[in-house]
Amino acid sequence: MNCPKCGEPLEIRVVSTIPQPTSKAPTDPIKPKSIEAVKAALGDDAKYLNFSQEGDTIVIKVKHYLKTEFDRINAAIVGLGGRYIRGVGWEI
Repeated sequence: MNCPKCGEPLEIRVVSTIPQPTSKAPTDPIKPKSIEAVKAALGDDAKYLNFSQEGDTIVIKVKHYLKTEFDRINAAIVGLGGRYIRGVGWEI
């Protein structure tokens, strides 16, 4: 392509402003070591749950059916490094 005024060849440069992905691995959440730490992290939602310690694992079970509270509680426990097991509850 040439310049319309002088006829000299034009040089086209493309500059990317899209950030390049980093190779940082996601960090694992720091798992609480005690039931008290889990209760503190859950705040008022801990009243819906029963807690027990089985070796290094904290087991959390619901006291009764959770309606709208389930999503909020599940997100908080998963954020602590826990996982939900259907029919059992959560393990951290």
